[in-house]
Amino acid sequence: MKSILSSFSKEFRQLITHVQQLQGITRVITGLLPESLQTHVRVANWRDGTLVMVADNAAAATELRFIQNDCLSRFRAEAELFSLRRIEIRVQTPSELALPTRAPRSPNPVTPAVGQQMAEMAGQVSDPPLQQALLRLAKTLRND
Repeated sequence: MKSILSSFSKEFRQLITHVQQLQGITRVITGLLPESLQTHVRVANWRDGTLVMVADNAAAATELRFIQNDCLSRFRAEAELFSLRRIEIRVQTPSELALPTRAPRSPNPVTPAVGQQMAEMAGQVSDPPLQQALLRLAKTLRND
């Protein structure tokens, strides 16, 4: 998998690393929140010592603001976010909840060459189920 990631741009690799870091922080922090907030608050970002958390309603945001200082201390100690300086709390707006609407796209044509590239990529994967799935996809794309 690392060989696949190495073929992407530096910016994309940094983005993937940041997403993985956020997922890890989210798992730990969700467990540290009171039960009443666990399903209503999520980590949106972590940057320069600021943890951005988004609540799905104003009541959850208010409850989180009320315990913010306790959370700051607890997250530093138990989530090992030693550089945490502040928690920014936002309320998710209804427009953020709605799915974006866009015009349907026409599918991009897939050439047999893409299938060949997929087969070559499958040869670099060490996970047998993933390798088999990639080979089946490659066969479909090559029109074998």
